[in-house]
Amino acid sequence: MKNKIEELKKSAFDARAAYRIGAIDRGTAKNEITPYLEEFNRKSKEIAAKYNMKARTISFSSFVR
Repeated sequence: MKNKIEELKKSAFDARAAYRIGAIDRGTAKNEITPYLEEFNRKSKEIAAKYNMKARTISFSSFVR
């Protein structure tokens, strides 16, 4: 499980860097980044529910900023 998240994270950060320099377009970047964001937001909601807090989620636009 942890290995999967690390692979998604690496892929997302590589895609973000490529998007920032203009090597890939927004659609391609979104396709590569979305799986990581979904997993991150799911885990965030899980942890927030455990500690009775509000989840802090990430959107695509905030991630690529």
